[in-house]
Amino acid sequence: MAEGILQCLYDHKVAEKVTYIIVERNPHQQKRQMELLNNYPQIKWARGLSDIRTFSGVVVSNELVDAFPVHLVQFHKGEFYEVFVDLSEKGEFIEVLKPLSDELKEYTERYKIPRIEGYRTEINLQIRGFLSEVSKYLQEGFLLTIDYGYPYWAYYAEERTQGTLLCYHRHRSNDNPYINIGQQDITAHVNFTFMDDAGRKYGFKTIGFTPQGTFLTSLGIDQIMTELLQKDPAFINEIQKIKGLLWGMGESHQVLLQYKGPLKEVPLPRGFQLRNRAYNLQRSMDG
Repeated sequence: MAEGILQCLYDHKVAEKVTYIIVERNPHQQKRQMELLNNYPQIKWARGLSDIRTFSGVVVSNELVDAFPVHLVQFHKGEFYEVFVDLSEKGEFIEVLKPLSDELKEYTERYKIPRIEGYRTEINLQIRGFLSEVSKYLQEGFLLTIDYGYPYWAYYAEERTQGTLLCYHRHRSNDNPYINIGQQDITAHVNFTFMDDAGRKYGFKTIGFTPQGTFLTSLGIDQIMTELLQKDPAFINEIQKIKGLLWGMGESHQVLLQYKGPLKEVPLPRGFQLRNRAYNLQRSMDG
């Protein structure tokens, strides 16, 4: 993604005016990125936003928020409990239900998590910390979040009785976080209504929210694919793959744009002009 953004900046002859900073804490990943992107001299690396200090610009995250640790909660005998993990006498993982913290209890009420026996889902409170940190260093600009997720009313639908927690090991998914310890990624979808709410607390205003497929279509990806075909019909197979990926992931991935700054009105970027669902984030919240 970084290479694509940088190449686009070069194509539009604005790259010289931009400093592209990659926040990467892993030194091995930093080295790999440097090797892949060594043709772009304006890139810098940082271990955290605190290394950058204050700035104006755009913060882009792609499948970052879904990787944050989450709290697992379950409705049991008339109450919500948090699911903790312990070891049995045999040394096996066992789950233990404990009362919710006040913060988690407030969340279950705010986002109307169904009070159905056995209903289990996730709560990502680290979103607040993430937005707080971005707001601390971003003086003026945008936060663009691309990730799996839903508005609260779709995330916590009654039929979604086991939440969205998934694990990935060697390109295969499973729903058991107690296997492949340390060798699999654990993810949970993003409650974008919570992103909207928490963002307001830290000075952000939601500008746009739309599925990734719609976002790319609004940016003209169909025209780009048509032009590629006209130049070389051999691209047909690649384009079919792109279309399959685009619409296969286009509805599961969402794009959220938030703004922080003095402007009361912000022009709607092209990516959200085809369909902007920002109003859907707070649907029926007070109903």
